[in-house]
Amino acid sequence: MNKFVLRGYSWVAFIFCIITIGVHLFLYPKLPSIVPYHWNIHGEVDRTGPKYLLLIFSCLPMIMYGFLLFFPNFDRKKNAYNKHKKAYSVFLLVIVLFLSVISVVILLISLGYSIDIISALGAILGMTLLITGNYMRQIRPNSMFGIRTPWSIASERNWRSTHRLGSVLFALSGLLMIISALIQSTWLMILGTTILILSSIFLFIYSYLLSKK
Repeated sequence: MNKFVLRGYSWVAFIFCIITIGVHLFLYPKLPSIVPYHWNIHGEVDRTGPKYLLLIFSCLPMIMYGFLLFFPNFDRKKNAYNKHKKAYSVFLLVIVLFLSVISVVILLISLGYSIDIISALGAILGMTLLITGNYMRQIRPNSMFGIRTPWSIASERNWRSTHRLGSVLFALSGLLMIISALIQSTWLMILGTTILILSSIFLFIYSYLLSKK
């Protein structure tokens, strides 16, 4: 059985995984014994824990990297990944960067740096949505990656149409989140998140309506 081999940006993602772990190990001795790891919607710390939790967080990008790298080989629709290899490669890189940057932001806050966690999360999530939205049109039907509804999975035409619309909606949601982060608007962040949730619901309905045509 031929194995799917991902190239493209996968090596860049691996380097970021190593850097993330290395930065945490280097700064670990400087951390206080108790560190924050969760914030409420107002950006206030509501959960703390032992500093070794940050080492666990630093390994999440590598764990996700390994999962995304090898999962296509177990997918029943493995051949689809060869058709959207670039989009999947970008998706892998973006997810790894998302987890890496979040873990480093939490690390810096734990070291005493003044960072608005809500704005940081908004900017990171916004960039993730904007980039993945731009590549969403390239995705072919598979068992994990993309907007998977019962009707998009059953029809390639439905899949393509749903992803064309999803590409626009996700990119717009991401752009709104980036703007909210730049102007540090909590309510605009909530609006962006709401639009993202409503977009996901609308895409489900849209896919269903397409199947009835």
